[in-house]
Amino acid sequence: MIEDAFPRANKALTDALKSADGPVEELDTYVRVSLRLAHEGAHRPAAALAAAQLPDECRARLRELHQEQAAPFRRALRALRAPDPQLTVQLLGGVLEAAMGAIESGASLSAVTERTLTMMHAAIGVTTADVP
Repeated sequence: MIEDAFPRANKALTDALKSADGPVEELDTYVRVSLRLAHEGAHRPAAALAAAQLPDECRARLRELHQEQAAPFRRALRALRAPDPQLTVQLLGGVLEAAMGAIESGASLSAVTERTLTMMHAAIGVTTADVP
């Protein structure tokens, strides 16, 4: 299950990010695709596995796959010179997780996506002039 869900989501992210032009567009694309995938239910297996009592090697593989999936998010934030990049990635990753949870609980994909992007842009100092 772990090895099946992540590669499909990673391919969707990789394909979408190919057309992103610059770090703001990369960040926005990553957020939009991640939230769309959550809306489609792609996040549920990983969330269920994270909550399960898995053997250490399975938990390690789950962390590895998640790190791989989040690499474009981290790169975009570093390229945007986010303050304290490691902490910023952790905090904004929490915002993204909360957004996925809201969508999975029935909140509007478009409303959650726009609010999430607004919050992320504000947190790292991206202005409307920076958004393509």
